[in-house]
Amino acid sequence: MSMVLAYAQQSGTGVSNVTVVAVGIGVFAVLCGLVFAVIGLVVGRRHRQREIIAVAAIFWAIICAVSVGKALLDQAKWSEEYLLRLQSGYYTQAQADADAPQLPWTSWTILAGVYGALLLWSFSSPATPRDGSS
Repeated sequence: MSMVLAYAQQSGTGVSNVTVVAVGIGVFAVLCGLVFAVIGLVVGRRHRQREIIAVAAIFWAIICAVSVGKALLDQAKWSEEYLLRLQSGYYTQAQADADAPQLPWTSWTILAGVYGALLLWSFSSPATPRDGSS
């Protein structure tokens, strides 16, 4: 009599990869829109520190993209691992879900506050006159 061990392997993750790419493109588009809103605001108001605000907004977007991208990839990798654990039969649902990655809500809250500060900074200074007079 031969003994067979339980084995579970996922056959393909094409749908998961397409989902990750689609959500990533959506997140990138939203971040670009938020940055262009700040840059358009400071350029339109001819803010004295428009270059500094634009650079700060771009750095904010890069930090957001890295944070959201890492969380997205961690969640995608975890969902594959979770399904593999359940299919193996060695784990109960509670055991398989015990070490699930948490979303960085604290970091995202801080980043949202930084964006609000960028908007306030954009409105803080009166617009410079367009005709060059003081």
